[in-house]
Amino acid sequence: MGRSHSTQITQRDDAQITALCDVDTEATERLVLAVGGATQDAKRYTQWQELLADGQVDGGIIATPHTQHSEQVS
Repeated sequence: MGRSHSTQITQRDDAQITALCDVDTEATERLVLAVGGATQDAKRYTQWQELLADGQVDGGIIATPHTQHSEQVS
């Protein structure tokens, strides 16, 4: 799901990917290789709390299993 969303965002002129987060750093790098484009310059995080604490996020997509969503949005 994250790859699909990322691909769609990179095709828009009014949005950009500035950060990526996954506990599996290899998964993040596979996404960057698959999607390419601006994802290569995106900051990388392994903890979603660190990404939110950065203060540079205007919006986000939670592409985790839905059993984990409630903790991440609260």
